[in-house]
Amino acid sequence: MSDSSLVYGLFTQECFQELQKNFLHLVCLKALLSKVLGYGVVAGSVIYKVPQIRLLYNTKSGSGVSAVMLHLEALSCSISVSYGLRNHFPVSTFGESLFMALQNFIILAMLSAYSTSSAVSATILCLGQFAIFAGMYSLCTLEQLSLLQSGIIFLTITSRLPQIVSNFRTKNVNNLSFITWMLNFAGGLARVFTTMQELSNEKTLLYIYTTSSALNGIIVFQIIFYTLTGLGSRSKKE
Repeated sequence: MSDSSLVYGLFTQECFQELQKNFLHLVCLKALLSKVLGYGVVAGSVIYKVPQIRLLYNTKSGSGVSAVMLHLEALSCSISVSYGLRNHFPVSTFGESLFMALQNFIILAMLSAYSTSSAVSATILCLGQFAIFAGMYSLCTLEQLSLLQSGIIFLTITSRLPQIVSNFRTKNVNNLSFITWMLNFAGGLARVFTTMQELSNEKTLLYIYTTSSALNGIIVFQIIFYTLTGLGSRSKKE
């Protein structure tokens, strides 16, 4: 059901009427919580990587941040947005992917500016991903998009593993924003709930968000562990 067909964007007609009679109706309360969480994730995604961007700006260094992870994450987001739009899913179930991709491009540009890599090559890669998104949305069939959506699990794993391995090897979490990664982890858990509630037939999406949450949780644990044990240096400024 699209968001536009809901009362106040939150309630089905049945639940809107039911909650006026019985505010403790469990099924409708779960549906309401799912909508609130979904909109919360989308709203939070507008600024959720701002702490990471601010940290990179303050340190003027991209050390410890995996560019491979950011490119693969942006590609995953492009697939998610295309899949959601073409299937007419509620925006509250996938809208954050668009803002995540845009912020990834900003971070990639900063990494390029603070390193010896070519800014031209980074720009070409970012434009290429925009072209891929446009192509997927306009040219791919629903069956092809569904196949690409299934591949996000692989992209999620391969995007997070380089960061996890880098953290393990270098113990350097200085340029990883705890706030950003904690929001990423919490948002993933919220997405597991909203997917189970609103898109129960989309098992692939559930597997994607579960896998993403687990891997994000590992990175959050690494940041906390290497900070508390003093094994890795952390900037005092978030």
